[in-house]
Amino acid sequence: MKQYQYYTFSLWDTLIKMNPSFIDSFNNLIFNEYNPENFSNKYVLNLIGEINRDSMIISQKSGIYINSKIKLAQILDRLEFGDDWDNVWQRIEELDNKIQELFLQNLPTLYDENTWKTLESIRYFSKKMAIISNNNYVHGKTINKALNNLKIDKFFDAKIHSDEYGFSKPHLRIFNKAYNDLFPRQHDIIHVGNDEFEDGACKFLKWEFFQINSDKSISELLP
Repeated sequence: MKQYQYYTFSLWDTLIKMNPSFIDSFNNLIFNEYNPENFSNKYVLNLIGEINRDSMIISQKSGIYINSKIKLAQILDRLEFGDDWDNVWQRIEELDNKIQELFLQNLPTLYDENTWKTLESIRYFSKKMAIISNNNYVHGKTINKALNNLKIDKFFDAKIHSDEYGFSKPHLRIFNKAYNDLFPRQHDIIHVGNDEFEDGACKFLKWEFFQINSDKSISELLP
């Protein structure tokens, strides 16, 4: 493939993939410790899924990041956690901290066995590289610790996380954040991601787009 001067990458299911143990631990945490009415496991899982889907639809339509603590508040509200909202917000902070700890205890893995080698090669000939990531319940700061553990953080000049910037893909503002901060007045840019709708929005800025999927590996980016 052609060599580009500037590369941006989506994160989830492009560079890394979620550890299934984290998802199980997250669900069990809500079910066992934040479910005073003892709703069934099926009910709790469906509730979490519903709130995640609704938040994703809003984010995709508006481009605005839905704060993870708002989603946690919705979950606890639906689990009939009570009307003492001063206490509930304390529990939300507690829950949020536990989620970050669970993530670090159940770290993600590289999405592809060729990921590290490909990033190393691209870093050799590219001028700058960045990550543009839509995050859910795990904070950008926490994710950066995982990237350090996976030894790929060193390849990137910037990591733009939706929870830190306040916007999510496909909103062009999050792409423009990379463009304005890292690639001013440059056009030789390619974005690599797994989602045609969210990541493919970069094409409106005249960037090239390479979609990672079951038929296309990150190693195809190599010249």
